[in-house]
Amino acid sequence: MKKRFLVALALSASLLGSTAANAASIIYTFSGDFEGTLAGAAFSTPAVFTAVGDTDTLSMTGLTKYVNLTSVSALAGGTTYNILSTTQFYLNGGNYAGLFFGSNGDGGGAFSGTGPGLAGYDAVSSLATTPLTDYFTGPVSFLTDKGTVTLSSFSNGSFGAVANVAAVPEPATWAMMLLGFGAIGFGMRRRRGAKTIQTQVRFAV
Repeated sequence: MKKRFLVALALSASLLGSTAANAASIIYTFSGDFEGTLAGAAFSTPAVFTAVGDTDTLSMTGLTKYVNLTSVSALAGGTTYNILSTTQFYLNGGNYAGLFFGSNGDGGGAFSGTGPGLAGYDAVSSLATTPLTDYFTGPVSFLTDKGTVTLSSFSNGSFGAVANVAAVPEPATWAMMLLGFGAIGFGMRRRRGAKTIQTQVRFAV
């Protein structure tokens, strides 16, 4: 048992020397008026697109920045549409922010918008909701859990982003846990191994 405890102690020491880890995420929100078709049926409705991205995946193709998205949904008319197509957030050199349905420029198109509030935005930081004044729409098609959507127009929109750094337990924390468990186990083993002392009393006859 003593040998196992020493091994745990050595492992803990190596963890203490490691660097802390963090998982970075960001939530992008686009709202506005959208026109297009869903499964062939025309629509014109206000909608809110919510996209969760991993800022560690930030990449550039030419002057355009891309961030991979882990989930994308649209809320329209009280119904949530989960988007199944590969989707990225993108920010081009002209400060147009939008959703690209594909991968780094290859795919089914995009919708986006720009405005004064996007000047100097870096694609991975928080940004207070800002109105959009100019728009671009593919047209673009993407698959949802309720059918294929083709967008032909995006207007009266706004964009915002909330960055979040979720801390992953640091190596030092794991080291302290290992030390604690090792000490508890070592103490319990010693207690079980201790000899019970019995006292015998003899009476003279």
